[in-house]
Amino acid sequence: MSDPRDIPPDRQVGLIHGLGRGPGSMLLMANRLQAAGFTCFTLNYRSRHVVPGEAMADLDAQIARAAPAGCHLVGHSLGGVLSLRLKLADPARIHRVVQLGSPNLGSPMAAFLSDVKMVANLMGPALHRIAAADMGLSELPREVARDLGIIAGSAPVDRLSALWGIEEPSDGMVPLSSALGVDHADALITNTIHGMLPLSLEAARQVGAFLERGAFAKERA
Repeated sequence: MSDPRDIPPDRQVGLIHGLGRGPGSMLLMANRLQAAGFTCFTLNYRSRHVVPGEAMADLDAQIARAAPAGCHLVGHSLGGVLSLRLKLADPARIHRVVQLGSPNLGSPMAAFLSDVKMVANLMGPALHRIAAADMGLSELPREVARDLGIIAGSAPVDRLSALWGIEEPSDGMVPLSSALGVDHADALITNTIHGMLPLSLEAARQVGAFLERGAFAKERA
């Protein structure tokens, strides 16, 4: 087994799952990036039991073990928010970041569900942070924004989105204005629904392109 210290940081990729999911939800994306020449590892945090600050401490410790010299990060939904916050905390060690459907400015769906006691109790304190758009993201420094790529969904699910109070294009859970609401180097809008973003072959191809050169592929497959 190769020593992680021998792998260049620009070939190491950590993948972070979203709220209520686990590392397995990122395995297909990891396998596709591995096939593209990256060395990947999935990260885990107790998404339903800890606030983002606690999750970051746990994730940071895992990254230090798996990629001590640094790595890229790819995160789905809340995992993308945490990826960006980890980049903000240590821009030298965390290289490029790609977010998949991340609620950077919160989500009306989270606000709707946070009023449903059973769901709120199940999903934990992070749901309330998303509902309040309290994601700890303000104007990004240039050295962080230039390394951020965003893949956001604009799926044909208007009737479903309306149930949550989303009155603009979205992936069914996260509005485009939230996903794209922070400074970034490049963005890609897809018609993929929220939960399918980590499973999309095209998303994986585009993630690989951004990690390689800091921009998405101009020609879509």
